[in-house]
Amino acid sequence: MKAKKKKFFREASKVDIKRECTLIEVDWRDPDMIPRLLSLEEGQALVVNRPLFPSNYRSSREFMKKGEELRPSKRALLSQVVANKKAPYEFRSEAFDRIEGPYLAGYSFRPFFPFGIKKHLSGDNRIRRISLVECLEGAKISAYANQEQFTEALIEVQKYIDAREALNSGGIFHVRTTSRTEKKGRYDFNWMSVPVNQKGDTRKFKVGWLLATEGHDCMRKEWHFRYSGRPSVQEHVFCAHEIAAYRQICEVMWKEGNKTPMVMNPFVQPSSMMIEVYNRVLDSMLIYDESLSSKDKLRTTNKADEEIALWMAVNKYGHDDTCFRESGTRLRDENWSLRYV
Repeated sequence: MKAKKKKFFREASKVDIKRECTLIEVDWRDPDMIPRLLSLEEGQALVVNRPLFPSNYRSSREFMKKGEELRPSKRALLSQVVANKKAPYEFRSEAFDRIEGPYLAGYSFRPFFPFGIKKHLSGDNRIRRISLVECLEGAKISAYANQEQFTEALIEVQKYIDAREALNSGGIFHVRTTSRTEKKGRYDFNWMSVPVNQKGDTRKFKVGWLLATEGHDCMRKEWHFRYSGRPSVQEHVFCAHEIAAYRQICEVMWKEGNKTPMVMNPFVQPSSMMIEVYNRVLDSMLIYDESLSSKDKLRTTNKADEEIALWMAVNKYGHDDTCFRESGTRLRDENWSLRYV
């Protein structure tokens, strides 16, 4: 039996959307799909005439595992990053604004290393992979966890920072984050190599790219690991729980006067418009899928469809209108409500 999501995270079903909406057909290549999606009135939904992910992938899972990804910092050297004091946001905004199409499975980075050294001195040269879907889901978990009606924190943060060691290799933070599923306990894990160097200390521009977690195992991580293909041991795939927990670390440190974790944050910070795009993808879009045995051959979006739809928004409106939030704006104040649920 499929686990039931908490009310805040429930999504519209195909039956709900068909019952409540007039269906409007749209071609999967329509360059104005996202503006059309945002202009839908309540009681209208789009039907895309085929899955959004490329047909040379057998499934959503294969695309999300093996699809093309963006590498914003691919050609940079450690010396350049430190000298130019270039943070992840700058790499990300430049690369996102240059994409030539939306058919991406996410973006990634890996630790920088000095020229001529083939492996980072820390020994951790894994690719860090991030999907836009997980960034949006992480933001939604953050919004849920920080609702005013909760009397105790739903994402707990305990920092372990040795003053000298943390400046060179980052701080360790133990976190406990809420689940999206009813009657399920919290997830306990550690964030490693979190940059905590204060203003003026350029070591944070090295440490920040070593970010990783230890001890977290949710269905999304298992879903990625079990699919045959690229060896998962060579990469670290971030999930929504980890992203939500990192944001909570940023907020805790910000309140203590340390902005470095936020400055070095590698995760997309979705704008109000991007949140609306994601909501409408979840509640106002159906996919016509010939592989289905059902009579109408319609289904709700899967992770690959959702990822590509979000990249369509980036491609249409640019990084700052979709993937950037002004400091001080609160995710909990956004409208996360879905129609037809």
